[in-house]
Order: sequence, then structure tokens, then C-alpha cells
Amino acid sequence: MIESKVSFYYSSLKQLFSKKFISVILISIPSAIIADYFNIPLAWMLGPMIMTSIAALAGLKIVMPKIALSSILVILGLHIGNYIDQNLFNQMINWIWTSAIMLSTLLLAF
Repeated sequence: MIESKVSFYYSSLKQLFSKKFISVILISIPSAIIADYFNIPLAWMLGPMIMTSIAALAGLKIVMPKIALSSILVILGLHIGNYIDQNLFNQMINWIWTSAIMLSTLLLAF
């Protein structure tokens, strides 16, 4: 019988409740609200990204636990994948050169 293990690191869970990560959350939430107020595209992503970048440049130690990053990437992938439909493929003809460049870049990457 094959036994599968899902590794779980307590240090990553411990980082979720650290002061450094909580300070990132406390910076990110208001900056997302402010960016949304000013109708910035992708406010929930760009607002926190800009403000945490400014805070990091000002000297704040930024911590992103692996468990939080993995969760965010899954949610982001599902959100982006939700908008892929037949209409998107129909519009690719309008952007044939951009689509060709992106496809060639993908093929060259592998």
C-alpha cells in the first residue's frame, strides 16, 4: 500500500501570526480600500502591492509565509481562469500579433 504524505511546516504557520506578517496585512487592507475608492484597476492587488513596496523600501521587514503565498496563488489562478471562455478566444484574432509573440515566447521558454 502506498502512503502519501502532505507536508505541513509549523514554521510557516507560525509566520502567519508573526508581527511582521500582521503588519503587512494591516498595511494591505486599508490600501486596497483606498485604491478601490480611487477606482484604480485591480485595486485589491495593486493598492497593497504599492503600499507594501513603499513600506519595504522605507525599511519595514516584509514576511510572506509560504502557506499564505500558495493560497493566494491558487485563488488568483482560479479568478483568472474564471474569465477564460469562448469570447476570449474569439477576441484573440483581433490581437493576432500579440498572441503570436506570446505563443512564441512560451514555446522558447521550454
